Amino acid sequence: MHKTAENWNCDLNKYLQIGDTVDEELYNHFVNVLPPATYRNNLVQIGEPYSTSKENKSTYQTLKKIDGNWTYVGTCHIGDNQHQESLY
Repeated sequence: MHKTAENWNCDLNKYLQIGDTVDEELYNHFVNVLPPATYRNNLVQIGEPYSTSKENKSTYQTLKKIDGNWTYVGTCHIGDNQHQESLY
């Protein structure tokens, strides 16, 4: 599903589901809310950890560019794009 900043009115992690594409405004939020934890041409992670994984490592809300669209891939370890289940 395509998600827009205009329709976002709750916790970002509740609003976005893995596989959702996002508009430019939501992408800009990932880049500008804090200095990004990861900022590449195909991967962006919000600069503050979201949770801790079962491996006791920090995870970050992550967008990956897939087929030209920024797609939410979940909460991932830094520099990675594989969703990690949270301890919480």
